[in-house]
Amino acid sequence: MDYIELRVSLTPYSQELAEILVAELAEAGFESFDDIENGFNGYIREDLFNDDIASTVGQIAQGFETAAAVAHTKIVSQNWNALWESNFEPIVVDDECILLAHFHHVDKPYKYRIVMEPKMAFGTGHHETTYLMASGILKHNCEGKTVLDMGTGTGVLGILAAMRGAKEVDAIDIDSWSYESALENATFNGVADRTNVFCGDAALLTTPEKYDLVLANINRNILINDMPTYYRSMKPGATIFFSGILLEDIPSIEVSAAALRLTKVGENRRNKWAFLAFQK
Repeated sequence: MDYIELRVSLTPYSQELAEILVAELAEAGFESFDDIENGFNGYIREDLFNDDIASTVGQIAQGFETAAAVAHTKIVSQNWNALWESNFEPIVVDDECILLAHFHHVDKPYKYRIVMEPKMAFGTGHHETTYLMASGILKHNCEGKTVLDMGTGTGVLGILAAMRGAKEVDAIDIDSWSYESALENATFNGVADRTNVFCGDAALLTTPEKYDLVLANINRNILINDMPTYYRSMKPGATIFFSGILLEDIPSIEVSAAALRLTKVGENRRNKWAFLAFQK
């Protein structure tokens, strides 16, 4: 699957404006963002991109009396790994878990060490949301639990849950590259015997009350749309973790969760990103 990289540079730089633009682009279907000097890069599937998106960025920036230089580049499948490698640094979570790629060399021992091969899959681009979800998993009792990793990307969150004792993990992603990456990573990290990987979306969740823990690190629109389906798949007393959402998305997620009578049991924040936990 080919992607478009949208590069946005702001003069003068405004953190407030950058966060507003990221929120607008997330609404438009952008899946991942990387901070750069004086701006950010956003990534969206090529079939969802149009020139009006760049125009919208410029118009919003004008309201802040800021000049926005906007450029986009097509990233074909063959180039995605190279771009990923050039941008990605190891992620250390709570000094207990490290997420790193095969080309990284880190000698310090950690209790949980997860090695990834991206294969053009998302799942590590939002360092903040990956960190927040992994931190939540480290604090949660996963022993003997059945886990759903929805929008699994590279599979790292499901892998961590399995390393922490989950008896079964179902990992689902709509992207075929993510499916292949999650399969390979589960094998490489020694949890393939407890991990089932599927290519698809929430329509695959046909068994009610199956999961003790649901991990959903996607984006606000998908989370809200699919939340009733997640809810039906959860056992009574099960927990669901949400991330991939901006701080300003918190109220809308809370409203949707309250409509399902989910009880909020946790919240964490990292820069402009949020993590929310609810219990059924």
